[in-house]
Amino acid sequence: MMKSNYYILILILFSSTLTFAQKKIALDSVYTIQDSVMIPTKSGINICAVIVRKKGNSQPLPSILFYTTYYQGKGDTLFGKKSADHDYVGIIAYARGIRTDLRYYAPFENEGNDIYDIIEWISKQSWCNGSVGMYGGSYTGFAQWAATKSCTLH
Repeated sequence: MMKSNYYILILILFSSTLTFAQKKIALDSVYTIQDSVMIPTKSGINICAVIVRKKGNSQPLPSILFYTTYYQGKGDTLFGKKSADHDYVGIIAYARGIRTDLRYYAPFENEGNDIYDIIEWISKQSWCNGSVGMYGGSYTGFAQWAATKSCTLH
């Protein structure tokens, strides 16, 4: 009897894993994801970004920027998907040098000007209605402060 319960448990775990895997694949199909988009800055250093939109949203929408120094692979699209699920365009932009050329990586030194240029670029895209917000904590929170400070100087 105990052995059959064990096999039933294994069968349940296996079938639920397959079910959740299929749902994840189905959910990913509702997004348009543009990876490795290069955003120009006035300094001449391009910033790498991922843009996530919900399929079917053809009108310009407000955009949410998640600016980070951490690259964690395809899982980073989660930040953009959360924004897209709430009728925003989600943008994950990486600090200069991340996903491009690490020789340019200088955390905490260029965020203000780089993010100012990124926001300006985003606001002019056909998929954006001109409104750009940011979210996140830690380094990303610092980046928001730096961007705000830079905007007051421009």
